Amino acid sequence: MNVLRVCIVAVVGVIGAASSAGRAQSLPHIDAVIEEMELAVLAGDPAAYLRHVAPTECAGCDAFFRAEQEAWAADLAKVRPVKFELSASEPREREDGGVAVMLVMEYAMPEGPAKKGARAEWTGVFRRHGDDGKSGEVNGDRWLYHGEPWLVLEREGFVVKYEPGFEEVAEEAAAAFPVSKSHADEGFGITNAKPQQIKLYHDMEHLKASVYLSMPDSSLGGWNEPGESIKFMTWYTRGEGWKQAFAHEYAHVATWEMGPRARQNMPWWMAEGVAELSAERFRPGYVAALDKMMRDLAASNALVAWQEIIDYQTAAQRVKQMAYMQGHHLMGYVSERFGREGRNAWIREVAAGKTLDEATRGALGTGFAELDAAWRESLKER
Repeated sequence: MNVLRVCIVAVVGVIGAASSAGRAQSLPHIDAVIEEMELAVLAGDPAAYLRHVAPTECAGCDAFFRAEQEAWAADLAKVRPVKFELSASEPREREDGGVAVMLVMEYAMPEGPAKKGARAEWTGVFRRHGDDGKSGEVNGDRWLYHGEPWLVLEREGFVVKYEPGFEEVAEEAAAAFPVSKSHADEGFGITNAKPQQIKLYHDMEHLKASVYLSMPDSSLGGWNEPGESIKFMTWYTRGEGWKQAFAHEYAHVATWEMGPRARQNMPWWMAEGVAELSAERFRPGYVAALDKMMRDLAASNALVAWQEIIDYQTAAQRVKQMAYMQGHHLMGYVSERFGREGRNAWIREVAAGKTLDEATRGALGTGFAELDAAWRESLKER
């Protein structure tokens, strides 16, 4: 078994290379790539890291994976790991000329769930590229990281990527997604013909490590960001439950179609609230239960200030669930009071870059403080 390994501990400013014995008979091309990727990670240098990741456009390249890696690398400039170790073993040549290896990532962050250390492992694929970045060219000797060797279930307009042994889950997801997408597109009043990718993970640490290292949640069942795959754990739900799951997660995709500043400008509670609103069709009985819960919380003065749940990264763990529940209830209130058209106009104003108050006045004819006060007052009415 060939093992490629470098261990770097930034907290003490020491770079410790693996022993010569550990690198003996390794694959020099992948060995060098991994070492440079590690150095870039510890330096908090996204550009240096991304030089070793397959580009958006080339034969066999995956634009969704590139977007995921760009987001992963961008996080390094915000939070550097205090320890980062990447090892690769069991190299296997592939029919496409690439090499598959077993990757193990061990890291520790200054704060959050990974403060005491975290570990993830998966199969990674590296392929040779020419100097121009095109896969398969022989005028250079660049080996780039291409992601994972997923099994692929292709459907019209989307694909489901999964690992061996999860064929049944992939089929269930593939059957549910078009139903949820159609429902969300109608609700948001959009036409979205862009291809979509779905990835199903069976290991949570793998999923978390694929998002970014400073992940603030110790538990994660799914994820979605602009240009990336919709990601779910294989155990997230089963059967008809996938319709609810995709109605929520694809609603984020639909939200980003509402305007160029949707992702950057939209309050987290609004994004999650309207996604929950999209999913309520597939959650029989939940709306009544949510309404009772919100009224009980209002009666006990336990609702949270919107500012507390405006940003996923800064929201305290104790209030995060309120972004979903309180946000959902307010979005439902706006839909009932101003109609679907009013709600969507409100979202578009925010997605265009308006402040929350400007968007509320422009689309709903009232200030956000007044809207909030009216919603809270409505909770007193039994």
